[in-house]
Amino acid sequence: MDGKKGKGLEGMPRKMLKLFSMLGGLEEKGRNSGPQLVAPKGPDGQTRHVVGIDEKLVPREEANGVVGKVVRIVGGRHVGLKGKVVSKLGDDSKSSSTVVLKLLRSGEEFTVGEDEVAELGSVKEENYLRKLQEAKVRGSKDDRRHDERRDSWSCWGSGKKDEGIADRRNNKKRNREGERGSETKHDNGELHRREKERSEPVSWLTSHIRVRIVSKDYRGGKLYLKKGEIVDVVGPKTCDISIDESRELIQGVKQDILETAIPRRGGPVLVLYGKHKGVFGNLVERDMEKETGVVHDADGHALLNVRLEQIAEYLGDPSYIGY
Repeated sequence: MDGKKGKGLEGMPRKMLKLFSMLGGLEEKGRNSGPQLVAPKGPDGQTRHVVGIDEKLVPREEANGVVGKVVRIVGGRHVGLKGKVVSKLGDDSKSSSTVVLKLLRSGEEFTVGEDEVAELGSVKEENYLRKLQEAKVRGSKDDRRHDERRDSWSCWGSGKKDEGIADRRNNKKRNREGERGSETKHDNGELHRREKERSEPVSWLTSHIRVRIVSKDYRGGKLYLKKGEIVDVVGPKTCDISIDESRELIQGVKQDILETAIPRRGGPVLVLYGKHKGVFGNLVERDMEKETGVVHDADGHALLNVRLEQIAEYLGDPSYIGY
């Protein structure tokens, strides 16, 4: 009995040491310094409180050494982007610990919960990417079904009603021509202005808007009709795009193979050019046949008539554009 006194934890059996690790880590009695030993993190990046028979305990800082690593954000406003962990805040033993992250592309620094990031190649990242892909596939199917129903309804309705509507419009137009010659000239001038605007390419690329690739030849057609977010505008008519389905970053994409993507009714939009350029709001209604829409200005609360090609779905924070 006396020979065993004073050995402290060093004389404990291996199984007892495992029990101590479950109760909050192992620290030798009588020592005022030295690293605290804990269970290593699991392959999914989560903190563990038990270890296997053949596993070794590691210093706490080694188990939580995320500082300096490149991770993917799997939650919050910047979800999907990659960044480097600059520092770690809070107590490792608490679930609410946060890290300071620096985005790889923009260099922006901000704090995010440690549970909202995943190391590259980890099980946690793979699970996030798989769920993201499944959500994108479901969303694409829903959009196609919605567009097909809308198109079929438009075709049916046009076959039944458009002839009578067109006749009434033509009659009204002929009546106005004799009585309002000056107004007709004004309309012709406005039409000429719009045609000129259409014929002259306008640079409308803007960060954080959703676009669609419309070239069948670009990259062998693999990205034809794929949607993505403009993450960076590198020239007047050149940008970098993050593809929605795969999160793949496509660099140096030319404006002439893109078209704007329009959200459903009520979705956030940004006016890209024209008289209302820079206005942010919600899409109140859209007419695919006339290619026009109505936008509710989020600032002045006015209803603005725009052409669909002038607007795009806005994915960024409104504060980025002064709202």
